[in-house]
This record gives sequence, structure tokens and C-alpha cells, in this order.
Amino acid sequence: MKTEHIRSDRQMKASIGFSLIDWEKLSILFEEHHQNIYGISLEEKFNNLGKKPLLANGQAVVFFVLFQLKNSLSYDVLGAKFLAPMPPMLNEISSNIYP
Repeated sequence: MKTEHIRSDRQMKASIGFSLIDWEKLSILFEEHHQNIYGISLEEKFNNLGKKPLLANGQAVVFFVLFQLKNSLSYDVLGAKFLAPMPPMLNEISSNIYP
């Protein structure tokens, strides 16, 4: 799910329960607290992974967590919604069930 498609407070509140401004403030706080606790920024942490993360910044991480908490979706639905690949074990099981 791409947050850039959300253009109004109403859409944001329906998705995560926060307004656009509150989500941006919370994202900044999240990134600051991550830096203070772990001594490394999220950007540096993501760069050190060696591969591109699906949730590429603090805003995406905060949105994902709030979206899950508000909507209570299963991991399969979250994966489909956020275009994450299915875990290898589930992928193997589903390919055996649905050849």
C-alpha cells in the first residue's frame, strides 16, 4: 500500500486512525527515538542491510504498524496489501495445495 495515494485526513484516519499531521509527527518521533535507543538512524540501518527493505523509512514503518493494529489483518492479507512476498514455507505449502 502506498501512502502517497492517501490525500486527505479522512482517508488517513480510515486507514490508521490518525490524521496526516499526527502521522507525520509520530513518524518523526519514532525515527528520533530509534536513533536515541539504538545509536543509529533508520536510514543508516536500512543501508547496512545490504538489500532494499520493503518498509523503506520511518513513515512506512509507522504506517504499517498502525494499519495492522487498526485493521487487524492476517499476515497473508498484509502481505498482499503491502506487496510483500509470501514466506517460503507458506509459498511451498500453497504450491503443493494449488499446483
